[in-house]
Amino acid sequence: MADDYYAWRNENYPVRSSDAGLHTWDDRLTDYSPAKIAERAQHVHSLLEKVRAMKTDNWPKNDRIDWILFRAQLENVDFANRVLKFERTNPQVYIRECTDAIFSLLKRNTIRPGNGRWLRRRASNKCRRC
Repeated sequence: MADDYYAWRNENYPVRSSDAGLHTWDDRLTDYSPAKIAERAQHVHSLLEKVRAMKTDNWPKNDRIDWILFRAQLENVDFANRVLKFERTNPQVYIRECTDAIFSLLKRNTIRPGNGRWLRRRASNKCRRC
């Protein structure tokens, strides 16, 4: 369940996954359309409800700790979606998406001396979508 969530998160937040070193979706930005925001929030909330419903009393201690940590991660995202609503209240979300996309490409070591045109073109394409 946790592995599926992390795979889903990486695909739905491609700049974050690229920044963490997974460059599968380097050509994409997060979709911040209202429909996708609502879809992601519902997905996390549904998963959190399933995690909360798990009976962990007989699980080994380390598995219960993993469950608590995973639940806490989901609760953090769910709280941000329900209460903080950064996508609607904080314009820095969109600016950060573009700047992080550019810097994740820089960290990837795909930029070579004399290849500045490539960076400008790549940055322009990414930030045009913001």
